[in-house]
Amino acid sequence: MFLSILMIFDPARAWNRIAALGHEPVRVVSLHLIPMLLVVGGVEAYGAIHWGKVIRETGGRRFFEMNSVLTYQACYFGVSVLAVLLGAVFLRVLADTFQRRQRFAQALAVSAMGMGPVFLARLADACPPVNPWVSWVVGAVVMVAVLYQGLPRVFHLDPAHALGTFMAGAMLMFLVTFMARVFMLLFVQPKLLVPVAAGG
Repeated sequence: MFLSILMIFDPARAWNRIAALGHEPVRVVSLHLIPMLLVVGGVEAYGAIHWGKVIRETGGRRFFEMNSVLTYQACYFGVSVLAVLLGAVFLRVLADTFQRRQRFAQALAVSAMGMGPVFLARLADACPPVNPWVSWVVGAVVMVAVLYQGLPRVFHLDPAHALGTFMAGAMLMFLVTFMARVFMLLFVQPKLLVPVAAGG
């Protein structure tokens, strides 16, 4: 998780470390992605249970049952991991079209760490007044900036292919995280999050 935070403030140094770990996807996932998703999910769950969420239609705040929040966060965890895997597949195919074949481990490292800012931006979702789309946009913009430094370093792209790979890769990652957010906020959240009954 430390590398995900370092990625925002010193992306060059963080990507150099990730490039060194690029052949070890288990370490990238187990030491960085999973702890980050667990911490973010825990903070967001705490906020939904204790601080509630502002309901945009009514302007009021609702609090949610612990079991439904935990189920929702477990689903969000699964969707986030699926988004990372889908992003890795897209990045590998994309990089293969521009240059020599890339290993899936490299694509997984770029996808997992590149999406880190989007996942970390979800920490703001624990605060009731924050619109979840605002936090996603902030995370997505930082993700694009982070990918600009990371794709050429991890994939060892030559300058002739680096810009094209970055532009296409950033667009794909942007779309993957957007679709994951749409799925969770518009389809899963209304079904899984059960408000606490009035007076409960």
